[in-house]
Order: sequence, then C-alpha cells, then structure tokens
Amino acid sequence: MVQYQPRKKRQRKNKRLERKIMFSEAIKYLLQQSINLRTKNQNLSKEYFQSARKMGMRGRFHLPKPYRLLFCHSCFTPLNVESMRGRFNSKKKLIHYQCLECGHEHRFGYSKNKSRRE
Repeated sequence: MVQYQPRKKRQRKNKRLERKIMFSEAIKYLLQQSINLRTKNQNLSKEYFQSARKMGMRGRFHLPKPYRLLFCHSCFTPLNVESMRGRFNSKKKLIHYQCLECGHEHRFGYSKNKSRRE
C-alpha cells in the first residue's frame, strides 16, 4: 500500500526577496574585497571572486558587469596593467582584452551614444 505524502509548500515571495537581498549583499562585499586585494594578494583576490561567482550561480543571478570586466573569464586572474593587454578598435567599436597568464581573449563592444532598449 502506498502512503500519501503531502506536497511541499512553495516559498513565499517575501522569503525569495530576502534571500536575493542576502545573496546580493554578500556578493558585493566579496567583490569589493577582491578588488581591494588584487594588487596586494592575487591568489586571495582570485578566491574571493570565485566564491562570489559560485554564490551568484547558487542564487541564480549574474554578477554586475563592471565587476565581471575586471577579471579574466577563464583563469579568474584580476586584470590590471601588469596582467593584461588591452586594445581599442575604433572602426569596429571593440575593446579587446588579453590575459597574459592564460592567453584568453575577451572582446566587447562600445558606442559613443548609448541607446536605451525600450
């Protein structure tokens, strides 16, 4: 005979909102600490960034773009003048970063006038 098991109740919206706020505050703190340590201790900075990234995946949201651009996407090395090569392509409106540790290249576009999506 199969026993009846009650369904799990869904989380309420305010609990989800509290959880999202908690995750975002923790991630911002870890990212700020990572940026402060990127010239002094690169290994600790890399660990802080990886833990913030994992928390973002667990909370199901992206890291803020200004923070993402400060780290290599493959080896998570903090990018500064000594650890990267940066180039601008004005014809194609591209910024091209290359990590000097792993050789990973990252390109993203820019424009003079920002167009808002509506």
